Amino acid sequence: MTEALTAAADVPEYVEGGDGPLLAILTPAENPVANVVMCAGGWHGGSVNANRMVVQFARRVAAAGRTVVRFDWHGAGESPGHIRFFRLDDPGSGDVLGAAKLLPDAGLPTALVGICIGTRAALAAAPSLPTLDRIALVSFPLPTARAKTKRAERIGAATALREGIRPSAIRGWFQPATRRVYVKFLRLKWQALTRRLKPTGAAAPNEEARRRATASAHDLETLVAQIAELVDRGIDVLFLFGDQDASYEQFLAAQDGPLGELLERGAANITVEVVPGDLTGYSSLVSQTAFIERVTGWLERPVSA
Repeated sequence: MTEALTAAADVPEYVEGGDGPLLAILTPAENPVANVVMCAGGWHGGSVNANRMVVQFARRVAAAGRTVVRFDWHGAGESPGHIRFFRLDDPGSGDVLGAAKLLPDAGLPTALVGICIGTRAALAAAPSLPTLDRIALVSFPLPTARAKTKRAERIGAATALREGIRPSAIRGWFQPATRRVYVKFLRLKWQALTRRLKPTGAAAPNEEARRRATASAHDLETLVAQIAELVDRGIDVLFLFGDQDASYEQFLAAQDGPLGELLERGAANITVEVVPGDLTGYSSLVSQTAFIERVTGWLERPVSA
């Protein structure tokens, strides 16, 4: 199917989401065998995105026989409303379910594909989709406190300096989201260094730090429980990261506990893949191509028994 024919087949329509109307775009397959609901990240919605990555993905998947619906989040892109920022604790699962209503044959096996904040929304919406058979969590954000503190304490000052002057790191200072990660890391590194200089009887962490650590641990337990429920239902799960993603470091750090136990127990249903580079913002054609190739390839695999 040519790009022109596929473009003509795209069907935009407003549907009711969790907080109001959403622009959803359906890319139908000629003889559909399954459905895909695409939940893009907060900075690239369904209708407009850098190099049309989400559009290319939808058309590639539709050409392989899967009807795809993508959408702009409430208050973003062409969807009405107002949103200042995306919250991980309020991921917008209602938008996912609203977009799924546009699928012409909701009885077909359905896959959820989420990127960054979209992974949280997909995970929250999963229990309400009875035909769900697989879910892809790309650049899946986990609670950051433990991972960032662990790395800040482990990495030496000289190594931190060398990493900080890499061209990719310097470019990151011009990107607001990446800059916030850098600033947080520097603050944690400074705290780790000052703790080493304090005497043994230093004051205990303050109540705010203790509260954040408790909330972070609870959030991680909740996410692991959500994924465990999917595995128990026999649903296939893909974790896809770039090896330079901050979220990949969080994922590795979290494997010391229940997440590691889940990955071992659900090995038949869980796939973890890592590609070179940074998938967090999909700022390069290389990372965008890696996303399209890996996820479409995974969708083509038979579902685990």
